[in-house]
Amino acid sequence: MKFIKEYEFKSSPKILFPYISTAEGLQAWFAERADINAEQIYNFVWEKSDHLARLVLQKSNKLARFEFLPTHEIDQEDPDFIEFKLETSDITRAVYLSITDYSKNTNEHDLHELWDDLVETLRETVGG
Repeated sequence: MKFIKEYEFKSSPKILFPYISTAEGLQAWFAERADINAEQIYNFVWEKSDHLARLVLQKSNKLARFEFLPTHEIDQEDPDFIEFKLETSDITRAVYLSITDYSKNTNEHDLHELWDDLVETLRETVGG
């Protein structure tokens, strides 16, 4: 299921970008633990479970897309990913964080709650 949700922030893309593109930033709000190894593989830990991902697309102060490494052969054709995109309104100058969560999770209500809670933590962290 492809889940997309947008959140408004009162912070600049320069301030927000490290929180969506670096292990340190992501650990502050997105995962219990996040680190990156020498092969540039990110390890996101939730509930003591490792989830390996690769940063497959990055545009400075605009976009970070993480593709999760397949745990089963069937996942190789259609891998899960999370994309964080920052956009600034030309009219209002408001900054929006658009999150695309493409995963096997099909419970839209759970995804809304999960991302709302995570983004609230990010807002508290960046002050926006």
